[in-house]
Amino acid sequence: MFFEELEDVQNVTDDVESMDDIGEVAPEAQAMEGVESVEPAPSMEIQAKEISEVFLDHPELQFENWQQLSPEERMEALQSFENEVAAIEHREALPVYEEPMQEGLLGYFTEADYSLHMNQDLVESNDYEVYAKMMETFVHEGRHPYQYVNTLEGCQVEQNSEWVNVWTKNFDEGDWGYRTAAEYGYDDYYMQPIEVDARAFAEEAMESMGLR
Repeated sequence: MFFEELEDVQNVTDDVESMDDIGEVAPEAQAMEGVESVEPAPSMEIQAKEISEVFLDHPELQFENWQQLSPEERMEALQSFENEVAAIEHREALPVYEEPMQEGLLGYFTEADYSLHMNQDLVESNDYEVYAKMMETFVHEGRHPYQYVNTLEGCQVEQNSEWVNVWTKNFDEGDWGYRTAAEYGYDDYYMQPIEVDARAFAEEAMESMGLR
């Protein structure tokens, strides 16, 4: 399970600039076993650009319209966005949920039931900086199932096999294993390959989406 968390922030509107990602891995998912694709996925840069195009093609996701949506409509918009993001990434779409989370937690992907969970406070906020961070969290967490699926036997769609080999080691408890900040310290968590990759991917997408 991969969490995104705020560091030393009292609530999500106090200091968005201090938001950082903290993750934890749950048991291997059964939901994605046997998922295969013979067509390679686009490069990271092309994926990010195509995601930005989908984002810009959805008026309801733009901040001026987002503010007018009910919580239910916002979740419907995020689910529709995820469905198209998943197609770009050549993976199955995740069900998207919102839920109350402990202070500082932004959202998470879990491979246990292959789902994406967003912090209810982020989804329901009308603050622009929180909205932007919510979108970044959404794209960041959507990168983790892409990484994970590529490590399953017969499921590689990523063109860069070196990346996939590194991701596999990062996921594999018998190899490197996923490093949580609580157990290994923030630096080890922050610099592990799947988090570095997810941050880089989200940053690329956010710039193309015009949210940077």
